[in-house]
Amino acid sequence: TLTAATKAERRQQAVQLVKQALHNEVYGGLAERARLLQSAQQVDAQYAPAQWHQGCVQFKRTWIDAEKLPALLKEDPRITLYLKQREQAGDTISGNLLMADWRRKKGLQEQERAHLLRVLDFDANQQVARTRLGFRQINGQWVTPADLQQARQRFVVDQQNFTTWGPRIEKLRRQLHKRSPAQRAAARQQVLQITDSAAIFALEQVLARDTEPTVAFLALEALHQLPDYEATQALARIAVTTPLEAVRKQSAKYLKSRNPDDYVPALLACMYTPVTSRMMVTPTRNGQLMYRHMFFREGQDQNQLLVLDTNFRRQSAPGGNQNETLNRTLSGALVAAINREREVLRQNFQTQALNTRICNTLNSSLEQELAPQPAIWWNWWNDTNEVFVAGNKQTNSIYRVQNVVVSDRPVSANNATAVERRLDCLAAGTLVWTWQGKQAIETIQIGDMVLSQDPETGELTYKAVVRTTVRPAGETVKIHYGQHHLETSGGHLFWVSGDGWIKSRQLKSGMQLHTINGVVPVQFLEPGRKIKTYNLIVDGHHTYFVGAGRVLSHDNSVRQSTNAVVPGLRVE
Repeated sequence: TLTAATKAERRQQAVQLVKQALHNEVYGGLAERARLLQSAQQVDAQYAPAQWHQGCVQFKRTWIDAEKLPALLKEDPRITLYLKQREQAGDTISGNLLMADWRRKKGLQEQERAHLLRVLDFDANQQVARTRLGFRQINGQWVTPADLQQARQRFVVDQQNFTTWGPRIEKLRRQLHKRSPAQRAAARQQVLQITDSAAIFALEQVLARDTEPTVAFLALEALHQLPDYEATQALARIAVTTPLEAVRKQSAKYLKSRNPDDYVPALLACMYTPVTSRMMVTPTRNGQLMYRHMFFREGQDQNQLLVLDTNFRRQSAPGGNQNETLNRTLSGALVAAINREREVLRQNFQTQALNTRICNTLNSSLEQELAPQPAIWWNWWNDTNEVFVAGNKQTNSIYRVQNVVVSDRPVSANNATAVERRLDCLAAGTLVWTWQGKQAIETIQIGDMVLSQDPETGELTYKAVVRTTVRPAGETVKIHYGQHHLETSGGHLFWVSGDGWIKSRQLKSGMQLHTINGVVPVQFLEPGRKIKTYNLIVDGHHTYFVGAGRVLSHDNSVRQSTNAVVPGLRVE
């Protein structure tokens, strides 16, 4: 048997071989890529990335070719029964809950999640689905376990990085304030020599927030030299939030050379319309008075509604004056309304100030001249990305009730309208690689499993489809590669080895499209037909493979920033 040391050595050797293989993919060296991956597998057969990048998935603790899995699954009676029951259950709340229950009993968690998520499309406040999916309500919004875990991990990483770099950057900051020109020049040189992305958080929090503009400018220059998307996002935050106008402007200038996909979505998500409000005082059935105050604002992906109800209950007493009690009650409601409206004015002032700063940053970095109105920017971004948004925005509602005599605990509820969906899609007939083999995209249903790859780790596995979308007829682009082609909307994303996600309309001849087993070069693009197109939302990785060439495609969710140049290979 191998000793622990020998196993560790083999694992490290396999890691390096896979890394070399993926570097070869970037430069089109497919033969060398295949040889290196085979070598990595021979050195350490259990090193997963060596298997993933050769098109293998794990099934019952065994590595098999992903294309052979559909044949094995056809022998699984659970799958056959599931497909039959799905047709009979119907696409309703009760039907999807029934399917989720059955999948849980059979130990098929992926499909259980898919059907529970479908329930939330019908009723965002469905308690059974929310509970089983592990959602938590924080500040009136539902948050997924994955989002919570990601936020915690980000916090831990930031704190660890700050522990390492914070004292160093603070020491350099103090040195930059020294009277000696030599000391300041030495500190400046050290700052500009930083190449470790772990320093980004400290550069932003310590140097960029300094009240001396020259020190803050130095932080911007250091961040600009780092290629990581985290540096881009730090520049965007500084461009909006720092109190020094000159620093904000310089940070926005640096953003001109960065990838807009790494910072524009985050800034647009921070824009809201001003709060509008309504109030009323009405008698209730039991003789009480109810004062209701409603507040509404619109965000990029959802509306927010807050309803505050106060029930006034009169406690009668001998000799009491009903009219005087009524007047005092109405006066109390009026005072509360005035105070709340003042708070609305204060919040709207802050909202407008933030919208203006975001608008200034985007106008500068993107060379636009748009007004600081959220809807104008949201629509511009959708048009720029050739994204069609279908349906209505979800309304996130919070309802709170209070009794002036005995205050009940606040009760919250989330009520949803039809879900608004971004649509950049593929033509009917486009092949998708699924657990049942190749399937036309328009035939795929919620709960089907599609071959998917994690852009960060390179993991290759089958993931459940949690939503299907259809886009009305629109212009398309035809992408020719090898002996095949794909027809898609102009904003659909494909992974180009060495570059990451690229919109179909921006693909160029010679670009290398990432596939299950390597790459295939783009030959040329031409205008497609004006047709209806289709897309999916895939749980987890948000990717799936399409076409005869098995090209990696993004699903119909917002693209997440990444430093990977090949799935599983980060920029170094």
